[in-house]
Amino acid sequence: MAKKCAARLLYLVVNLFVLTVCLIIITSMLFVAVWMQLAADHEALAMEKQAHPMPLLTPREAAKLLNLPTQTIRDMISRKELPAIKVNGQLRILRSELTKSIPHSELSCAVHRTRRARGYLFGVPQAGRKPVSSPAALRRAASS
Repeated sequence: MAKKCAARLLYLVVNLFVLTVCLIIITSMLFVAVWMQLAADHEALAMEKQAHPMPLLTPREAAKLLNLPTQTIRDMISRKELPAIKVNGQLRILRSELTKSIPHSELSCAVHRTRRARGYLFGVPQAGRKPVSSPAALRRAASS
C-alpha cells in the first residue's frame, strides 16, 4: 500500500512538473509575441517620423536650413514672400512651403533686398545709408 501511495504521489509530482513547464513555455511564447509586436510598432513609428520629420519649423529652424539670418526669414514672412501660420501665438513655417515656394533665384533676391533695405550690401554698410533695424524703417527703405 505504501508503494502504491508513493507511486501515485510521484505520478502527481511529475504531472505537476509537466504542467508547470507547459505553462512556462506558453507564457514565454506570449511574452515573445507581445515583445515582437511592440518592436514592430516602434519600428513603424520610427519610420513614420523619418518620413515626415517635423513638418512645422520655427523661423530660426528655417533660417538654419536655408543658411540665412533669422531676421531675413521674418522679413520674408512679413512681406508675404514666405507663407507662415501662427501656432499658440508663435510663427511656424511648413517645411513643404519652405522648399517649394521659394526658388533659389527668388531666395537670393529676397536676401539681397533685405540686406539692401537694412543698409548693407554684401555684408558691408553702403555709403550714405545708415543700417536700419525697425520694421517700419525697413518697409520705408525697401520701398525706396
